[in-house]
Amino acid sequence: MPHDISKERPSAARTGGGRAVSRELTRSAWLAAGSLGAIAITVAALSFVQDATQRYLERSRNVERLARVAVEASVDAEATARGFLITGNRALLPQVAQADAALGPALDSLVSISANDSTRLAAALSFRSAVSDWRARFEQPVLYGHVAPSAGDSALAASAALFARIRGRASYFTDTQERLYQRRLANLQRAHWLAAIAVCVEVLVVIAAMSLLSRRVVRDARELEEQRELLEHQAAQLEEQTEHLSHQAMALERANATLSSTIEDATTARARAESEAAQKARVVALLDAALGSAPVGFGFFDPQLRFLRVNDTLAAINGRATEDHVGATLRDIDPMIAADVEPILRRVLESREPVVNVEFRAQAPGKPGELRTWLTSCFPIITADNELFGAGIAVTDVTELKRLEEQLLQSQKMEAVGRLAGGVAHDFNNLLTVISSYAELILYDPAMKGSRDEIEEIRGAAARAAKLTRQLLAFSRRQALEPRIVNPNDVIRGVEALLRRLVIGNIHITTTLSPDTPLIRVDPSQLEQVVMNLAINGADAMLDGGRLQIDTFGVTLLEASPQHPNLKAGSYALIRVRDTGHGMDADTVAQIFEPFFTTKEPGRGTGLGLSTVYGIVRQSDGQVTVESTPGVGSAFSVYFPAIDSDALA
Repeated sequence: MPHDISKERPSAARTGGGRAVSRELTRSAWLAAGSLGAIAITVAALSFVQDATQRYLERSRNVERLARVAVEASVDAEATARGFLITGNRALLPQVAQADAALGPALDSLVSISANDSTRLAAALSFRSAVSDWRARFEQPVLYGHVAPSAGDSALAASAALFARIRGRASYFTDTQERLYQRRLANLQRAHWLAAIAVCVEVLVVIAAMSLLSRRVVRDARELEEQRELLEHQAAQLEEQTEHLSHQAMALERANATLSSTIEDATTARARAESEAAQKARVVALLDAALGSAPVGFGFFDPQLRFLRVNDTLAAINGRATEDHVGATLRDIDPMIAADVEPILRRVLESREPVVNVEFRAQAPGKPGELRTWLTSCFPIITADNELFGAGIAVTDVTELKRLEEQLLQSQKMEAVGRLAGGVAHDFNNLLTVISSYAELILYDPAMKGSRDEIEEIRGAAARAAKLTRQLLAFSRRQALEPRIVNPNDVIRGVEALLRRLVIGNIHITTTLSPDTPLIRVDPSQLEQVVMNLAINGADAMLDGGRLQIDTFGVTLLEASPQHPNLKAGSYALIRVRDTGHGMDADTVAQIFEPFFTTKEPGRGTGLGLSTVYGIVRQSDGQVTVESTPGVGSAFSVYFPAIDSDALA
């Protein structure tokens, strides 16, 4: 068993005495250091006072020098002026001016250097005031000839009185400066005495502190020797305890080795778990990024059909923020959509079978009047344990696809109608040729002179029917064309005069023909018919008058677009005919290019004007589009491919 050394430790009284001795030593050391610091501060203060006094004495010497310069300058000026009045010698006047020039700066410098002392400043100002008074009343009149030598006696008497005042003020300033100088010297001497006394007192304090400190050090040395002997005895006992502790340390090392192995295994398991967690976090982050970037709207529901999560695309479709969906039902978000979608979701949850590609058409959120079409698929979410977690929904906006599909169907319908109209027109034109021929033969038969008017009616009706068939053939693109390279501006200028005669009423026709409009390859007569038909159609829409505007310019399409499905990327000449008529709604615009469709009263149109325009433009590889707003007007835009300048070369 280790030896117990508790009984041989220093007593509490001895330990407390040691701490008291240490405190006394510390106080003695601090006292000595404080005294030395006080001596240093006293010497520094004395040095500072002496430096300040030295600067003051130097400033005083400068003041005395400036005072002497000012007095000498004033005496020179007064003596020279007096000599002029006595002798009348004008050669003395420049000397007066020279002395006056030196006097002013000397006085100003004297006042400036005296500014730091109010007593000296007051004396300097009084001195300068007396000199200024003498200069104004005597010197300046002498310099500028206001005092003649003949009046010298009275002027000299006045100057003597004024200059006596200057001498008095100068003496007062000198006396004041001397008093201040002596006072500063007395202060410096007093400071020297005080500093000497303070240094003596502080040296005595340092000696006393050092004496006390030395006695304490001797006593502490004896106590430390006693403690050293006690510590040596304790060290021997500690060696015995160290040997015992070494055996315990070996046992602890073996235990630590076992514990280290356990910790290493736990660390490896933790690293594996953290790696798996990080991998799962990356997968979740990638899934979030994929859902957020997907152009398809995705949403996930719990079995009670409450939203668990939606991506940004579905949130935009619903017109609500992403966080507003979480915890809400579809009925909370949009009751109208919920009425159609919730039954499908319930069926998916019950049957665990997906329902795909269900088409919905509804108003877009936040855009009144705009209908959108969505293709929706609902599917169950089933875990690996065959547990029904909830349901999911995928929504794709197919509005543009539906619009393109409708345009394709319309184009196919127009193509079919065109082929039908072309075939009928071709056969009908053959019959009209026979009718016209027989009408011509009968017309020149002498036996039919009595029925000439009726035959003329037959021939006129046949001619009108032939014109109708030509329009049908133009619509069906089966009419023979004679295309040439033309400038659209030249064609429009040619028909402008005719339009102004045909369009009657309070309709103002204006044309803006851009010089940058490119050349096109087209049948000029057919282009004239296109412009005439569009202009007359616009005029018919303005029964109460209005403005008909015809514009031409060049455009470049960088890529194909839904607005121009039949046009390739490239340069085009654009002819635009705008009116301020009653306009058309969307249903009317969808049918205006169909043959025999018209909105005019019976007898005012055949319904082939715009269909003829459509056929001519499409036969020339162009496209015609229309924009119309009820109550505002319509704008027809006709695109013709531009002729490449390289091809012309």
